[in-house]
Amino acid sequence: MPKFTLIAEHTDLYGTPDGTKVNYEFHCDFLPEILEHFDLFLKGCGFSPTGTLDYVPDEEYYGEPHEWNTTPDWELSEDDIEHDKSYFDTERNK
Repeated sequence: MPKFTLIAEHTDLYGTPDGTKVNYEFHCDFLPEILEHFDLFLKGCGFSPTGTLDYVPDEEYYGEPHEWNTTPDWELSEDDIEHDKSYFDTERNK
């Protein structure tokens, strides 16, 4: 069973440690338990997250992967580069 140790050291406004330290140790075998303990650690550090901490597959978050343009930028002409319509709006981009 793996052992996890999470440590948060607080600092003052200048980056100097102020002596406040939060240590959280736990033993877990499964990812849902680890995420639950990590959520408790964040709350113990003073954060108040809302929602559920979970893993989301890349395809679900970013959409299906597609072919990327592998041509280097210096080999592309202005006609090859696709711009959003607001790119050419000079009044908006001032």
